[in-house]
Amino acid sequence: MDGPEDRPAAFAPFVAKARWDLREAVAGLLAARLDAGPAGAARPPFLDAASLAKAQRAVPDPARPSELRAYARPSSAPARAQYRLRTVLGPDLAPAAFVGRAYEAVLGRAADAEGAAGYVEAVGAGRLSRRGLLEALARSDEGKARGLDFVFLAAAAGPDA
Repeated sequence: MDGPEDRPAAFAPFVAKARWDLREAVAGLLAARLDAGPAGAARPPFLDAASLAKAQRAVPDPARPSELRAYARPSSAPARAQYRLRTVLGPDLAPAAFVGRAYEAVLGRAADAEGAAGYVEAVGAGRLSRRGLLEALARSDEGKARGLDFVFLAAAAGPDA
């Protein structure tokens, strides 16, 4: 018969799954609350393969400012798995605010002053595009260690986007 000291190890997989499910549920609620655009905004919360291909072919109107949408899924997910909307970064964000939100969306943490300073200056001066910053963070060692595959899409900003 198993002793009391064996019980915690037996429940570890269930606890880990429950924590993951809770984290995903909370993340979904927060994403819906924090990243909800103006009334009527068309920002799909999930992208499957067909929706992703269609979104990647779409070219935003150059006359309208573009927002960047960050979608992610676990790297270990099957190819048919959907990407979930993590954040929407509007065109009106100042470089410092954009860098802060990019760190949170891709690395899951606040930007450190030293690392962010160079990015803020590069984005502000136009030497690094906003999408380029997101891609650089996702390709960084820390970004890869998160175990997520990202897709960054540009789309017209505004309620009828």
